[in-house]
Amino acid sequence: VGMIITFSAVENIEATDIVYLGALYIGVSASRSLMLMFFHFLLSRTGYGTTWQSASVLMWGALRGAVSLALALQVNHNAGFCQAMRSKILFFVSGIVVLTLLINSTTFNKILSILGFPGRNGHSALIPLL
Repeated sequence: VGMIITFSAVENIEATDIVYLGALYIGVSASRSLMLMFFHFLLSRTGYGTTWQSASVLMWGALRGAVSLALALQVNHNAGFCQAMRSKILFFVSGIVVLTLLINSTTFNKILSILGFPGRNGHSALIPLL
């Protein structure tokens, strides 16, 4: 998959697309935060009983991109789109996945400790989130 993305996505990418990718990452994170804040009211009063800390963990730790990346690879092989559009879709989707892996996954333990969840040995505290 990495070779497909590398060879297919970079041929039509401009320098401004990297800036757009950063803005898109911030936008995806902000929209997920807004969605969780909106539904936190309902979730905290139902059987789930989520707290703002668990909603924060859901926002920061949730996966982004597995299905999106599969769909972007399908778009990349669809001749109905022009090559430039296919490259940009693949670049932006794979960029979000990479940024999520680089930023969210490397800071997840720190976020857990800031929010008062136990570290790696305290997985049982996260089970109510599932």
